[in-house]
Amino acid sequence: MKMNNPHFRINEKPFYDAVSYYAIEQLMKGIRPAIKENICNWCERNIDLSFDHTSSASGLVKLYPYQREILEACDNAEVQEVTIQAGQRLGKSQIWKFSLLKRVHDSGLSGLIVYPSLELAERTNRDTVIPLLQTLPEAARDLGTRGNKLKGSFHIPSQSSIIYFIGGGSQIISSTANWCVLDESDFIELQNADDEQKNMSQIKISRSEERRVGKECRS
Repeated sequence: MKMNNPHFRINEKPFYDAVSYYAIEQLMKGIRPAIKENICNWCERNIDLSFDHTSSASGLVKLYPYQREILEACDNAEVQEVTIQAGQRLGKSQIWKFSLLKRVHDSGLSGLIVYPSLELAERTNRDTVIPLLQTLPEAARDLGTRGNKLKGSFHIPSQSSIIYFIGGGSQIISSTANWCVLDESDFIELQNADDEQKNMSQIKISRSEERRVGKECRS
């Protein structure tokens, strides 16, 4: 490379070698498949509990052993459905929320959250779901953009993701989703259930490759 200024010189070979390496590296990023980080390790490295407006907890999350096993099942492409049945306040809702966040981070989420009531949907979204999504810088920017946070859905175009939610006696007519959660199903009346079963809280998490959902969900 010839320069008119005699006091300015560039060592040509290292300069062009660096440019070539950078160009090849950027090209390979677009070709090679992304390596997914283990969901439990990712959560414990990225999620600060201060996102939850209903809790005074803070600091990076430390998952319980049972949460780790279920989260890994939720992130396993070969597992189509996960049902959690446990007592109150044992971190069940954290599991589906953390699974949701990781799916948004990985991009390409078409999600559906089914709540037992619209009131619970609005409260849960306001206090935990939206603050949790906003811990991802890209999602925070998208949700702060007009038109991306709607009455029945959240749009996160930077991550190629969309999250729908319904509550109450809503009926799912036809919805394409690759991730779905039925939250707080202990509020849903169980037919022919014994007392022990009625006192158990259930969360059902389903995933598939663009599965068509066409069943009725009632509170």
